[in-house]
Order: sequence, then C-alpha cells, then structure tokens
Amino acid sequence: MTRPLYRVRQFWINLTHRLDEEEAAEIAALLDPSLFKLFAQLSPGEQYHAGQVWHTLQQQSEHDQDMWQAALLHDVGKSRVRLNIVERSIYVLALRLMPAVAARWGQGKPSGLRRAFVVSKQHADWGANLVAQAGASERVVQLIRRHQDNQHTGADESLLALMQADDSN
Repeated sequence: MTRPLYRVRQFWINLTHRLDEEEAAEIAALLDPSLFKLFAQLSPGEQYHAGQVWHTLQQQSEHDQDMWQAALLHDVGKSRVRLNIVERSIYVLALRLMPAVAARWGQGKPSGLRRAFVVSKQHADWGANLVAQAGASERVVQLIRRHQDNQHTGADESLLALMQADDSN
C-alpha cells in the first residue's frame, strides 16, 4: 500500500474502529492494573491501533509478555497531550512534504503550531517514563522508548518486530 493510501486508511480507522469487549477484557488481563490504567487513557482509535499492533505480533508467533505490553502501550505518551484530527493531519502532511522542518519543530514544548510535531517526536520518551512509573519492566520501557527510532543501530529483533508491527498498522 502506498504511503498516502496508508495514511488515509489509518485516518479512517482512527475515526471508526474500536476494540470490542472481548479484546478489552483480554488486554485488561494481560496488563497489570497500573498499566491498564495508562492504556485506558488512550483514545478509542489509539486503543484499537495498539490492539492491532499486538495482534500482528501474535500472528508473527511473538509470545513474549514484554513485547505484548510494549505493543499495547507504545503510544501511551500521546495521552499526555491530546491532538485533534486536524493537528494529526497537518503533522502527517508536513512530515511528508518538509521532513527537516517537521524534525526541527519536534523540539521544545508542545504549544502553538508546533504542538503536533512535539507530541509526535517526544511521545516515545513520555510513554517510556509513564510506564516506568507504573511499574513496567525495564525491557518494556526501552522498547517503548525506542519504537520510533529512525536509526536501527543496536536494535534487537524484538524492537524491529515492534517497529514493523506499528508501521503496518
């Protein structure tokens, strides 16, 4: 699927898809209560996306509790600063058309026109800090912290699998 079509599909899924009760119950059983509380702070579309990343890893025969937790919580840092669909769309377009500007605008505090850029750039660190405070293992923390790394230097198979699952969903 081409990148623009992927983004249109992602936009539509974020607006329309939700976890069903059975999936939500499975996730609640998989995560400790403090981690599930973080998961519950994600928007319904983000929860659905996280569930899809988790299912992708399951289909790839990844049966690792830490991987599953990282899949479900990899975007939890986005709950720190909520973005609306317009802000997300502007970020996606700018990233495609002006990647250097998008990277530069990802620094600093999430305010004004830079808000979406900062959230997109910094959510992995924010999420890693949140899950660490909630008691996640160091491996889960590091998988979340690195899931958006552009440089795969030192990336282990687990991190690469998480990144691929995230990118495909």
